[in-house]
Amino acid sequence: MAASSHFEHKEMDHLSYSADEQLLFDLVLNEDVEGVRSFFDLRPDFLFRTRDFVTRALLSDTIDLNRGDILKIFLDEQARIGGALFNAVRKGSKDCVQTMLPYISSKRGDIGPEDVKPGAFVSPLMLAVHLEKFDIIELFLSKGYRVLEPHDDDDEDDDDEQLNRTNVGLELSSELSFNLRVNAYRALASPLYISYFFIMNPDALHPIFHVLELNKKLKNQMYRDFEFNNDYKQISKDCQRFAVDLLEQCRTTDETNVLLDVYPEIQRVYEKDKKHIEGSHTAFKELSMLNLAIRNDMNELVAHPQSQLRLDKILYHGLYMFKREPRVWRYRSWYTGKLFWLRHTLLLPFLALFYIIAPDCRISNVLKTPMVKFYSHTGAFVLFAIALAVSSFEDHFTDYTLIPVLIDWGTLLFVLGLFLQEVKDLYFQGAFRYIRQWWNIISLLMVVLFLISYSLRLTAYLSPQTSPPHLKNLAVRSSQLSLLANSFFAFAMVFSFIHLTNFLQVSDVFGPLQLSLYMLFADLIKFFVFFFVLFLAFGLSLRKLYSHYKTSQQHFVNITRPVDTNHPYSA
Repeated sequence: MAASSHFEHKEMDHLSYSADEQLLFDLVLNEDVEGVRSFFDLRPDFLFRTRDFVTRALLSDTIDLNRGDILKIFLDEQARIGGALFNAVRKGSKDCVQTMLPYISSKRGDIGPEDVKPGAFVSPLMLAVHLEKFDIIELFLSKGYRVLEPHDDDDEDDDDEQLNRTNVGLELSSELSFNLRVNAYRALASPLYISYFFIMNPDALHPIFHVLELNKKLKNQMYRDFEFNNDYKQISKDCQRFAVDLLEQCRTTDETNVLLDVYPEIQRVYEKDKKHIEGSHTAFKELSMLNLAIRNDMNELVAHPQSQLRLDKILYHGLYMFKREPRVWRYRSWYTGKLFWLRHTLLLPFLALFYIIAPDCRISNVLKTPMVKFYSHTGAFVLFAIALAVSSFEDHFTDYTLIPVLIDWGTLLFVLGLFLQEVKDLYFQGAFRYIRQWWNIISLLMVVLFLISYSLRLTAYLSPQTSPPHLKNLAVRSSQLSLLANSFFAFAMVFSFIHLTNFLQVSDVFGPLQLSLYMLFADLIKFFVFFFVLFLAFGLSLRKLYSHYKTSQQHFVNITRPVDTNHPYSA
């Protein structure tokens, strides 16, 4: 009850009030505005003489009663606000909050909407966002206040802006910093805050882009503040859910285009980072939101029907058909698509040559479309796998080494092309995103193993031809290099056929199975760590157990025949 709220303070040894104090409490609890005004007219210096906890109790009772007019009288009499704004936000009293804002003074130690009092984990604005007090959030943002975004711990040039407002010399690694940071991100990810901030701030970022960038920071913060890992995961899910909900509210094409068009924000934020601005053509602009969503692991947003429709629009654009009548590619039969792929694969060498000669003709423009590029990559790698299979049966030996044949030089050229492609992907995607995709790891291992194999093979082939005939040791060494080259080639061939299954990801049948197999393999690797430790411990223990076997036979066993010590533990 409001009548007893002023007794709920920690200064329990000051419960005896003076007559004037008790009179003022009664006037406030009776909501007597004129009586309170008359009280201060007769006692203008009352608040300067009274105790601090009494002032706090009076302000608390006034806020509980949601009487902004009485609160204004106290503030006109120079009452210190302190942390009363927290109480007003908690009670949801917009009138009291609006009354206090002009009177807040940091010189007197008052806590403003963006400030955090010493030892606290939230600011009044954060508290309003957490409690979903939308009218107070609207009021704060209309006055220009905002939730201050925490800086990274490894940023040596900038201190945490929120911590600076506490006026306490705490380090960024302190308990306060961790709690304050997670509460700040929880407020920044609130749909209410994002929506109001975008409406009231003309310079605000696009809501979808804001969510994408915030989710990226949340992913990084999970590993920095691992104590709050579950909190950051939940905040990240809320961000993704908000973006999906926005798309589900679209009722027209214009609304969808507005939500999915984040390319201006990309140019604005990443104008100096060319790795994020990968191109200025129409396809990149259309898919800029999806590209960022993939970078930040926002799978629900990528899988949303509106996002997939936008992707299909780019994938099938400009694709020519077998028949003259217009027909959407996705609605063609199964065998039609497979015949198109087979024809395209068989004609790929001629199409590539035609593209080099006339890059701007109609056929070359079709070759630039994403769907045909996928067919080209798939067909080219199938031909490469066939060439590898053929080369495994083509062995032409000299006395000590293999002789490279035409098909070997062809596969070498293809491997060099794959190497340049991997370097390009690494540059545009960045090392972090490149390594996170396990298919890139397989491709990189495959290319590196092939390059090592061909390097050893060429070295083994050229060395005997440039050395004197009497140097047989060098020829033997060439034979050993050939064997080593074949070993690397065998491993690379295994990775090549594993890489070939990468194209099955687009299948609605094999794609989920492949993903399940990958997750199973990842778990098996984790279990293999335990198996390796146990296997190592057993092997070392067994070696120690049989270490004196030979000595015991020689000194303690009375035998007439020679001792057979040819066993694994005799040495």
